[in-house]
Amino acid sequence: MLKTHLKQICDLEKEVQERSLKLDRSKSEYEKAKKRISEERVRLKTVLEEKNNKVSTLESKRKEIASYYPEGIFSTVVIFIAIIAATLALAFGIKALVINAFDATDAISATIAYMVINILPIVIVWFFVCIGDEFTWGKTGLFAGIYVAINLITFGYFSIFENKGKSVTFAMMFFMGILLAIEVIVGIITCISVNNKQERRYLSNRRWLRESDKELSKLKLDAESANNKLATYIVSSQKSINLMMKDIETQTQMLNNARLSLEKLYAKNILHPKYQNWVAAATIYEYLDTKICRDFEGFQGAYKFYEEQLMRKRILGSLSALRYSVETQGDRIVGSQSYIRNQIAECNRKLDNYKFNTYGY
Repeated sequence: MLKTHLKQICDLEKEVQERSLKLDRSKSEYEKAKKRISEERVRLKTVLEEKNNKVSTLESKRKEIASYYPEGIFSTVVIFIAIIAATLALAFGIKALVINAFDATDAISATIAYMVINILPIVIVWFFVCIGDEFTWGKTGLFAGIYVAINLITFGYFSIFENKGKSVTFAMMFFMGILLAIEVIVGIITCISVNNKQERRYLSNRRWLRESDKELSKLKLDAESANNKLATYIVSSQKSINLMMKDIETQTQMLNNARLSLEKLYAKNILHPKYQNWVAAATIYEYLDTKICRDFEGFQGAYKFYEEQLMRKRILGSLSALRYSVETQGDRIVGSQSYIRNQIAECNRKLDNYKFNTYGY
């Protein structure tokens, strides 16, 4: 009767210990899994955002490039004609102001008007260079140098027309002919350059758009793959979390049931309350099972023998010490506690099998 009662207690204590360890392990693995899943989700979301950003960037660039269409050279021609008209108006306006208003008909007096007119070519050429090509100081300086040379050369023509009267007007008309001829040449070259540049840019854009189709398709596939991978992982990881939570709930319920059954056995007080723990119960059960003792109480009872062994430190009285001894393969447990040592070892083995079967490692 006593032996059977103790065997039931030992079995329930062992079950409580196993389920308690399983529950602790399940909770630990649950927290690790949550952290690991959270980190993986963040990583997958980051990958997806990067791929979507690449797709968005390429699509924006394609829209910008696809919107370009050659504007033609009409506006350039209009500006060119307007500049020629402005050149003529300014030149003859200065001539009328300086020569007629101040009665300066000789070449030396018309020098101011002449030099003002010669500033125009530099401005005109600079403007057309900016339209037909990209602006550079080198080209602007080159054209400025050419016009300075032309100014120095044409200035000598005033000596031919130094007679009084209309001689200066003829000199200015001669120079204006040279200036307008150069302006026309520069304008024509500029218009052709603008047109060719627009055509080259348009053809280059078409070619780039065709080549970028493959890249865009690949980026979209990568983004879709990353999105599917994230969605699949979210579903699968949530299933894992739910399974682990359900396992924790099951383990908690089974542990509570085992503890309740154990409390009911202890409540019968067949075993003295002082020895109502796994180590004492299992050790006393081993005394009865091996016929070392036949009863709990008395001079040769299990209680007295247990106290003597414990006092002489021939046995271990705490579960933590016993577990440490089992896990480190120590020699502190003597033969009188081999039963509980075997039970602890079996608990550890079952726990390892449970971990492998449940979590796969």
